[in-house]
Amino acid sequence: MNKNHIIFDLIVLFAILSAIALFCRLWIFVLLFLAAIVIAVILLFLIAVKRHHVSSHTDPETPKSFEATPDEFCIISARVDELVSDQFPNAKWVWEQSNVLRRIKEGMPVSIVMNNAGGYRRANVIVEEGSVKDIEPVESISQSLPQEDVDKKPLPPNYDLLAYEWVDSHIFSLNETCNEAIGQGLKEVLIGAGELPVRESWESICRELFRNDVRNAECCSNGIKINLVHESTKEN
Repeated sequence: MNKNHIIFDLIVLFAILSAIALFCRLWIFVLLFLAAIVIAVILLFLIAVKRHHVSSHTDPETPKSFEATPDEFCIISARVDELVSDQFPNAKWVWEQSNVLRRIKEGMPVSIVMNNAGGYRRANVIVEEGSVKDIEPVESISQSLPQEDVDKKPLPPNYDLLAYEWVDSHIFSLNETCNEAIGQGLKEVLIGAGELPVRESWESICRELFRNDVRNAECCSNGIKINLVHESTKEN
């Protein structure tokens, strides 16, 4: 209970006692209780003035740090994937910047690097009101590499895109498997190599799992291991 409530309760109490004293014609007590009521009202006024003064001089609230959510990243990536597929059916792509969501929120430009995109290597992502509207190819392979090196230096495979597609299609079954294993008291779950894409994509899959709130996945010799002790602690 704060000070205002306490003082208000006292005012009510003194008012009741004043009424009783008045009824009993105890004039001295009536005066005492009325004086107490006046003092309490003055205290309420002083507390209100003090709070107003403090609030008017308080520093503005520090903006909360930006946190990217897995859903936002997945929606934006899926939209870019759709646009790339429409314009360049055989293309693979990856974000050129690492902090894509933050840049979009702050109105900064974002772009992608592409492979097998009809001779184009880079494209700007057109964003309007926080949503991806289109992509604009801006750099061809012939512009970025000497002509004699065009065929000698292909871009690396886009394992980030492969990881996104694999996690997107397996995340629900993975969550069920982890929950069942936790219920059985197991400490870890192993995603075997036979269930995964090529070994080179495993690191990207671990990063994508992290974005989907599976935060303790790591590569091992025979697949990807998820530490359930960490996951169950996080849920609690």
